[in-house]
Amino acid sequence: MEVVVDLIQTLEGLAYVGFIAGAIFAVMELRSISKDRKLELFVRLSEQWNSREFSQAMVNLGKADFQNAETAERTCPTVDLVMIAEYFDWVASLARKNLISEDFIMSAYDFEFPWNLMKPWCLDWRKRMAPSQLSDFEWIAGKQRTWRQASEWNAIYQKRP
Repeated sequence: MEVVVDLIQTLEGLAYVGFIAGAIFAVMELRSISKDRKLELFVRLSEQWNSREFSQAMVNLGKADFQNAETAERTCPTVDLVMIAEYFDWVASLARKNLISEDFIMSAYDFEFPWNLMKPWCLDWRKRMAPSQLSDFEWIAGKQRTWRQASEWNAIYQKRP
């Protein structure tokens, strides 16, 4: 009888060890899948950023006059303005939803400059389309400005004797 009880306890212990090993393996696989998903998102962002169409839109953006929304649309095709603004909004949305690290996105992209440049047009576009349009783009540009100002302040503060 003792041998049967010991055998049952041994088998029970082995089952627990197998269950724990399976759980550890599952967690490791889930982490790997998460990293793969984030990498795929970043690769897709890069593909769009490096496309000929997007590069041409950025060239057109550099030639545009952003004194107001009307001059922006006269000096840059509206489709280019929409493509660039929506791209930055989408990237910011991924960071806001924690699909990609906010710190990583803010170090990889400059949101502050294009938002400040395009702001008159973006705010007009928002009025014409929807109140929440391009809100993630504006959010991350503001966050990046705060981040930059804090970094500059820290650099100045650390130089003090």
